[in-house]
Amino acid sequence: MAIIFEWKDAAMEEGVKQETMRRTGRILAQGKDIQIIRYDKEPGGVTPEHSHPEELIGILIKGKQEAILNGERVSIAAGMGYYIPANENHGPFTNVGDETCVTLDIVTPPRVMKADKPEK
Repeated sequence: MAIIFEWKDAAMEEGVKQETMRRTGRILAQGKDIQIIRYDKEPGGVTPEHSHPEELIGILIKGKQEAILNGERVSIAAGMGYYIPANENHGPFTNVGDETCVTLDIVTPPRVMKADKPEK
């Protein structure tokens, strides 16, 4: 069944908070084999180096980030995107701007989003 969704449907106050990365994520749409996730990352927020079994295409909607991709530091500005193959190390991704970064991640297959657990 086809669906229609709106950007406002991704209300971040209802999202999964990942405090250690200073970001919140919310699934905007999901099918059997694909998922779109909106992430809002506060200034100075960092997603650490990691890998995952899903392929990912990311698009930075708002803000500025720096990242390590293919072993090189790159600057990503609003309107730019990136592709990350499954199981490939990438990051960290750092919000280097003065405003919240907004990113759309298109992921296949869909992932289970989890809140992180801040260290005590």
